[in-house]
Amino acid sequence: MPLLIDIFLCRTDNYGYLVHDVESGKTAAIDAPDAKAIKAALGKRGWRLSDVFITHHHTDHVEGIPVLKRDLGVTVTGPEGEQSKILGLDVLVKPGDTAPPVVGSALMALAGAAWGVYSLRGRGAKDPIAATAGNFLYASPLAVLAALALWNELHITPRGLVLAVASGAITSGLGYVIWYRALPGLTATRAALVQLAVPILTAFAAIVLLNEELPPRLVLSAGLVLGGIALAVWAKK
Repeated sequence: MPLLIDIFLCRTDNYGYLVHDVESGKTAAIDAPDAKAIKAALGKRGWRLSDVFITHHHTDHVEGIPVLKRDLGVTVTGPEGEQSKILGLDVLVKPGDTAPPVVGSALMALAGAAWGVYSLRGRGAKDPIAATAGNFLYASPLAVLAALALWNELHITPRGLVLAVASGAITSGLGYVIWYRALPGLTATRAALVQLAVPILTAFAAIVLLNEELPPRLVLSAGLVLGGIALAVWAKK
């Protein structure tokens, strides 16, 4: 079943995605950030939109739903857990219980191991600011190569550039400096335990600050992780 995918600019800092099934002639939009841009992309391709698949409730993913339903009569499918936050859903779906992809899981494990090595090496850093600045400098060539490889797909706006710099050079940089400053006072085991708690804290911060849902799976996972941390701390005592 051949599929055609069209990626186009939406709003000033987002992209739209159309997936077209050649055999059936049906076309689906992944999220609806901008109805005008989606309709323009459809006209350029000569496709007719039949479905919209919504990934989550953020404004820049759902703003175009009312116009697309009114003008094109599309069927909108979205997560059951967010139906109270997304107006216009026709079909509700639940998260799947299938195992995550092997490659993705392996990459996540590799990233975790790399962060562990980074932390262990950081315990000996005498100047956290200089060490972090040096690490950022060493990583810059890889970032430049990645940007060049994706140059034709890049879309840079002043606001996006400022946010990227703030997120990377300022927020992440300060976070690494603080972490390197704290490491000498932690054993390797305690440092690892602190790291295990970070994803849980991040997830719950998203619930509080971004009004995200609190799914039972997150509660169960958080309980298992925090319980493991508690057992490790108790065993050390």
